[in-house]
Amino acid sequence: VEVDEDNGTELFYYFVESEAGAEDAPFLLWLTGGDRCSVLSGLALEIGPFQFVPEPYNGTVPRLRINPYSWTKVANILFVDTPVGAGFSFSRRPEGYDVGEVSTSLQLHELLIKVSKLEGAPSLISRAIW
Repeated sequence: VEVDEDNGTELFYYFVESEAGAEDAPFLLWLTGGDRCSVLSGLALEIGPFQFVPEPYNGTVPRLRINPYSWTKVANILFVDTPVGAGFSFSRRPEGYDVGEVSTSLQLHELLIKVSKLEGAPSLISRAIW
């Protein structure tokens, strides 16, 4: 989602609805924030609905299983690659990578506004956000 038109800055996100019902569940914003680290690591290795099956590599695609401890059992989760340059988030201009707390906060605010307006997205108004 474009969050800074002047620099062509876009943030990558991945939304997973709660298994408990998207309309009634709280909303969790998950930020990885490591240097160049994608939020997909949290999705696939930590709190997401699926886990990789740990087994020796045999030349095939890794298998997945349901994560019985997934936080999606109780919450909607928006995984976001931030700041710009982390994971799949990028900028078309070098100036877009000059980020700090203020610019990152403004970009996340813009992302939340745009995501909440997407068709089929659960309303974020008057919802607990964690």
